[in-house]
Amino acid sequence: MFLPALRPEISQGDIFEGVRVVEVLGGREDSYTGPVVLLSHDCEFDKPYEYALVARVRPLDSAPRSSWNDIQHGNALNAIYLPAVAPRPESFINLRYIHRLPKDELREANIVGRRATSMTDDGRTAMLAYLYRFFARALPG
Repeated sequence: MFLPALRPEISQGDIFEGVRVVEVLGGREDSYTGPVVLLSHDCEFDKPYEYALVARVRPLDSAPRSSWNDIQHGNALNAIYLPAVAPRPESFINLRYIHRLPKDELREANIVGRRATSMTDDGRTAMLAYLYRFFARALPG
């Protein structure tokens, strides 16, 4: 699911460590600092728009134990399983937490070495299928 080395450019499916996202929902601020995965496509990231979409990446053991099997086998609609890749533990992309983030924050994270890993093309295709299923509640095709 992950390449042995980073892609030359920031790409869809890249995981960044230590990224802070802040949302204000209903007057309440929700802040998260941790790993995120880039959901926006490469060609969208290259455009002059200011923002990209990211989703939170959480360790598998942060989910209720009763859901681990569903996450690991692709049966959880809101989660995409990510196998352990040193030093990252077994994790999942939490599709319930998708954020708009300034692209400059991801560029800065890349410059300071917090872009941790890049997905393979097959991993990116699988992520898109899971995203489609999450929003449409149906499989693509």
